[in-house]
Amino acid sequence: MQPSPAVGVTVSSCTRDGLRYWAVQADLGAGDLGIRVARPSERGLDAATWAAGIAGAVAIAPGAEFDFPAYRPIGLTVGSGEVWSDTRDDGVLGLIGFDNRGVAVFAAPEQLVPAESWMHDVVSGRVVLRDGVPTSDCVDRGCERRARTGLGLSADARSLAMVVSMDGVTNTELGTLLAASGAHHGLCTGDGATSTLRIGDTMAVQSSDGMARPTAAHLAVVERAGGVLGDIRGVIRDFETNAPVAGATFSIESLSGEVVASGSVRTADAFWQANVPVRLYRVRGAAPGYRTACKICQGEPVGEVWCSVFPQRGEGRVDCEPEPRVLEVGPWPLAPDGGGIADAGPDAGGPAGRSGGCAVAEGRTGAAAGLLLVLVVWASRRSEGPC
Repeated sequence: MQPSPAVGVTVSSCTRDGLRYWAVQADLGAGDLGIRVARPSERGLDAATWAAGIAGAVAIAPGAEFDFPAYRPIGLTVGSGEVWSDTRDDGVLGLIGFDNRGVAVFAAPEQLVPAESWMHDVVSGRVVLRDGVPTSDCVDRGCERRARTGLGLSADARSLAMVVSMDGVTNTELGTLLAASGAHHGLCTGDGATSTLRIGDTMAVQSSDGMARPTAAHLAVVERAGGVLGDIRGVIRDFETNAPVAGATFSIESLSGEVVASGSVRTADAFWQANVPVRLYRVRGAAPGYRTACKICQGEPVGEVWCSVFPQRGEGRVDCEPEPRVLEVGPWPLAPDGGGIADAGPDAGGPAGRSGGCAVAEGRTGAAAGLLLVLVVWASRRSEGPC
């Protein structure tokens, strides 16, 4: 077990069946953890260069195979709310998607998933672990032993697993390592020279040839409390009359109860504003003669978030809790049986073809797989080490 880079994150250097690998587990329900996938404007960067612009990043791994030299991710990709317009789901790859709270969902490869408004970050990849069972069939490069990167979700989707092999592994072996790290579903998102892992300011797994290699879309686990700042603002107005509440005060609290900002409103319009780390907050508004009001608001790194509160006359206070961590998304249509849109293949995307070897060229199965929605329990707990 290595020192934890953030509350809710465990990092381990492991050996299983003679295979050496690094494993990261991130508790997606921990109040200060979030997910960040590269935006389209950030394509073609190596991990260290991308990390320099990602405040609060504690763990970074490749988030997609890609076409070279366009650095176009293979499969639907969304980074920080921006859809990579040159990507789509083709019914061959699985995907893991996150909303802006970090609530996660796994979508089976048979489903054709369009870009949707809830998607804040999405990665795609060849499924190497499904329902706790590593893939058993492979052809082409999926059977080769290569350095590989895997991303996976636990059965309740509370925990994100990152696995980066230090030795060569097949897709099946990668799925086994993901399962050993607590994943129930898992994708291969990178291999070869671009299969790397950055923990904090250190490259835990260097490129296989020792050189910093650019990739298309990285995925980072970020500690929001120490990360990028954003504006939260609002007004405090009477619940019945909508009139500004004179003498009101506001406070912005983390979900654990830490007050990160507080103050008085402007007299004329009861307006308040604060610049705080991007994460989930309780915002309270108080004034003499009123019950203290409460509202849950999610900070955002771009633009301002409005979080007005409307107290009622009386005494005491109203408490509030975040919405359950569940994504009500889908259902999505199934891809046509046994063919239709073929996998992009080793020669896709330009003269130099595809980078990486996770994908294989067989057709998808026609068996219908229902939508796999995943529920994350809210109560925060720290994950145990995966080794």
